[in-house]
Amino acid sequence: MKFSKKSAISGKMILWNDHYAAIPYDCTGLESLAADHVIPAGTIIPSNDAQAIGVLLTDVDLTENPNGTVVVHGFVKQSKLPVAPTAAAVTALLSHGVSVMDADGKPQLQKYTVTYDANGGTGTVTDSRSPYSYGSTVTVSAGTGLTAPADSGTSFKGWALSADAAEKNDAYDPSDTFTITDHVVLYAVWGK
Repeated sequence: MKFSKKSAISGKMILWNDHYAAIPYDCTGLESLAADHVIPAGTIIPSNDAQAIGVLLTDVDLTENPNGTVVVHGFVKQSKLPVAPTAAAVTALLSHGVSVMDADGKPQLQKYTVTYDANGGTGTVTDSRSPYSYGSTVTVSAGTGLTAPADSGTSFKGWALSADAAEKNDAYDPSDTFTITDHVVLYAVWGK
């Protein structure tokens, strides 16, 4: 008779508490998430982006059995996740009922700011709706209240994503809209 020794995969205690719901999940095809054929507990499934549906409860050894269990409702410890969730993943997980909790037990509700920079001019433009949730629509503010750089003979032409926007290919006019997915700084564009 031949015996072999095999270690069982132990849990990582990714849960904040024992209130959760999970579903079976076939991890076949997720080899890119594995190290040495093992997808670690806490991996965001199926990807760490807006497609996220849940978090893997325990390690899955793809050579043994590609079936895992994914938490689709509950509270998970951010510190126990092998890779920090992206803002898009946090939003997607929240929409499915999974809250990622920080070390203080507070849920990660990612918000993004829009900041307006006078870019050599003077004055201040603020966005009273900032910060925004991921995926929100932002309406670009007018340059009201800004004064052109001294002795430049220029006037306000709009906003750009870079301070040295020589061209308006990355520019926004007042009242344009965009979808926010990260913190944004808009720089005043001054021209003749």
